[in-house]
Amino acid sequence: MTIVVGDDGLVSGDQGDPVLARLAELIQGVGPTRRLPSERDMAASLGVSRVALRDRLQGFEILGILERRQGSGTFVRRLDSNGLSSLLDLMLASAHVSDLDLHIVRIALERESAKQAALTPELDLDELYRCVYIFEHGSRTKAIANADVAFHSYLMRMAGSPALTFFADALQISLSKSLQYRNQRWNRGLGVKSLLVDLHLEIVRAIEARDPERAALAVDRHFITFDSLMSQSKDS
Repeated sequence: MTIVVGDDGLVSGDQGDPVLARLAELIQGVGPTRRLPSERDMAASLGVSRVALRDRLQGFEILGILERRQGSGTFVRRLDSNGLSSLLDLMLASAHVSDLDLHIVRIALERESAKQAALTPELDLDELYRCVYIFEHGSRTKAIANADVAFHSYLMRMAGSPALTFFADALQISLSKSLQYRNQRWNRGLGVKSLLVDLHLEIVRAIEARDPERAALAVDRHFITFDSLMSQSKDS
């Protein structure tokens, strides 16, 4: 069963399962916090048995999209991206999604976030500059690692895009693991501290200059440089 999450926190089903797709449309039509029709009415409307319907309802319930209340019926819940984070992390592991695949997704999200941020008027960049200050003046300890996580987390939220914010929240655990691993390698001597400052500062300055293409290139340079350093470290 494949379920696709929309910008509004609602879902649509995989067209490979027409019943699931039609049930997803029904859920969207009802909307968050509202009660679904009875199982008998839904089964009749969808042209399926109640057993087949319950199987699909259970899938939505496991994902936290539906809530069954004893004696009251089944209600649509607004999908919470923060609550989805742990579940998604488990699903990625069970689906054998590699760290490389997740890394590619992260790059794409951050590149688009930087571009959109550069197009956003009256943007507050103080948080990003604060993180860069910690990179420059802090020691190579947990403070720098936390600042790195904060920088990239804020970057994916600052443009105010509901979709980017949703996926940033949903991928929070997986992305934090990726950053923690990178910082562990960095602290073991991957490179000089000034490079950490320069790579992040270029992203901030490109956004401040309202130059989306430069911002995207700065994100690419950031990842290419770190990937190259980590590759060299493995080979040495």
